[in-house]
Parts: sequence; C-alpha cells; structure tokens
Amino acid sequence: MKKVIVVFNLLFIIGIPIYIIYDFIEVELDELPKGELLSEHSSPNLDYIAKAYLIDEGGATVRAAIRVEIDFGNDLKTIYWNYDESTVNIKWLDHETIEINNHKLNIFNDYYHWKKDPEWEENREVFNFFNYYSLYSIFMQVAESTYVRVREVQVQI
Repeated sequence: MKKVIVVFNLLFIIGIPIYIIYDFIEVELDELPKGELLSEHSSPNLDYIAKAYLIDEGGATVRAAIRVEIDFGNDLKTIYWNYDESTVNIKWLDHETIEINNHKLNIFNDYYHWKKDPEWEENREVFNFFNYYSLYSIFMQVAESTYVRVREVQVQI
C-alpha cells in the first residue's frame, strides 16, 4: 500500500509541473491576444466578416503575428494564426472558403495554426531567403546608382 501511495505522490509531483509547462507552451487559437485591427473583409454574400489583426506585443525579441477571426454575427472564431508575419492578404473564394496569405480555409471546419504546421519552418526559410535577396538587390541598386552619380560629379569637376 505504501508503494502505491509513493508512486501516486511521485506522479502527482512530476505531473503537475509538466502539465503547467505544456499548458503554457500549447496556445489555443481562442486564447490569443486581440491585437490591432488591420482590415475587415466581408464575405461575398455579406453574412460573415473576416477581421485581420496584427499581434505585436513582444518588443524586440518576439516578432509580429497575424490573427484572423470570422465574425458570424453572434459568434467570433479565430481561424488563422501565423507567426513572423506583419501583413495579410485576404480573399474570399466563395461564401464558405477564404484564402489568407496563401492558406485556403473553410471557415466552418478549417484553421491554420503555425505551431501545428510541420512545414512552417521550411516555408519561413524560403520566405526569408527571398526577402533577404530582395533587400540585397535593392541595396545593391541604390549603392550602384550612388556610385555612378559620385563618378559623374567627379568627372564634371
């Protein structure tokens, strides 16, 4: 009997902190902060409204996130949450299907949660590569045109 009590106490002592840590790390869509309203998009039949919010409360160490909720009139449901995004592109495909930043979702059955997407890190690396390349090419164009202007000024003098 003492062994059962000791095992039960050990499971209790170990299990409670594990559950608390898991509950802290595992965020559900209905627990997200509201954020700053970016845009509203009515469905084609005007029955629903997709509201996009920017969640940017982390300061310098946490990047912005996008949250999109559907307003059903008497109920709100968050269907999209993606980290490391600060812009949103929303397009209604029909009165039940919406495309949010290239993710097609049925507003009644689907949701996108970046932590549950096994390809999120790969997509992010590709996205960041193209953003880096774009910034690099813009920087090089500006630097090149500045250099050309400096050479023209030197020649004219």
